[in-house]
Amino acid sequence: MTADDQLRPMQELNGVHRGLIVLHTAVTANRLLPIYEALAYCNPHVRWHFTVGPDHYNGGVAESLAARGIEIINWKTLLNGLQPNFGVALAAAFGGLETLTIPVVKLTHGALNDKTTPRGLGLGAETPRQQYGLGGESLQRHGREIATRLVVAHEDQLAPFAREQNRWLDTVRVMGDPLVDQIDAHLHLRDYYRKLLGVEPGMKLVVVTSTAGPQSLWRNRPEVLDRLVRELPPDRYRIIVIMHPHLDYAWRAQLDATLGRLYAAGVRKVPADQDWAVALIAADWVIGDHGSVLHYATRTPATLLTAGFASGEVEPGSARALLGRVVPELADDRPLEPQLLAAAAPEVVGRYADAGRQLSSCPGEFAANLRRELHHLLHAPEPDVLARMPELVVPTLIDR
Repeated sequence: MTADDQLRPMQELNGVHRGLIVLHTAVTANRLLPIYEALAYCNPHVRWHFTVGPDHYNGGVAESLAARGIEIINWKTLLNGLQPNFGVALAAAFGGLETLTIPVVKLTHGALNDKTTPRGLGLGAETPRQQYGLGGESLQRHGREIATRLVVAHEDQLAPFAREQNRWLDTVRVMGDPLVDQIDAHLHLRDYYRKLLGVEPGMKLVVVTSTAGPQSLWRNRPEVLDRLVRELPPDRYRIIVIMHPHLDYAWRAQLDATLGRLYAAGVRKVPADQDWAVALIAADWVIGDHGSVLHYATRTPATLLTAGFASGEVEPGSARALLGRVVPELADDRPLEPQLLAAAAPEVVGRYADAGRQLSSCPGEFAANLRRELHHLLHAPEPDVLARMPELVVPTLIDR
């Protein structure tokens, strides 16, 4: 399809403001598609379009969106003449944003920004690890400022900008967290979710989650999955796995080989593109690493344990670092079930309440805050309906 072909339907939308949503990976798609639903709800003033930006892990993203009936504007076509048709771009990763000439609103793609970048990742081989996405370096590429607005979840995230140059503070907006708002709004459905996820009365649900990367649970403690199956009676425990989408991309064959055997033992997996937060809300225990999923679980009634929390990949003094210090680590040399029960003691669970509160400075307000800012940048009126994140959908668990 030529640039003229993609431009023609836009020209027919006279008087409608247009926004662009830049998806980079399955992770950013999971982040941005529910936000799109919140922005589009009863909104005749803005028409949102989609494109897939450059990223090493963007394989399959366009195909997945096409399967949902979402039309994609080709990235190169966009850069070759379509940009003036849009008033703002919304993204949750950095790839290619420096080539956009329109205002860019950059969101995080996980809980806070408490992970750190690998040494030298775009910053020079001798550069120390930095808090991912926070600080002036994150807003510049090749000497150009790439974000008109950087959206953060909590006021504590302003500190890196204040330490560098106060001028960056004009770019940052504290808006809360979209998934925190969805989790908080659906906690009352916990029993309903448990039933639909196959947790029978009297059973307990254990959710195991792994981020991506060499220090993740999958890369360092995969035997935890096997131990759970061997040591926990299947008539009393249900086990559900949440894997980072990048693992599905990079380790698909080996994941399938491992999980295929575990499925036969009753383990189930949440598809990478479905609402895994439902499993967190339903869980009795969540076992994870230093990734965002374990942190989001602090907003639920679940008891937490870690299996390979890589403190060296987390910003010192951050809420995620606090989580790593206070959540019990699963030991290899002791039976599992007594460890689960000990971790559920009230005095242990209470230690990570602060880490949960630090996920958002303004719970319940993300959708309204973001819509207001985007409509301001677009010079578009807001619809006269409440802005809120969409309902969570119970995932169809993978069993083979």
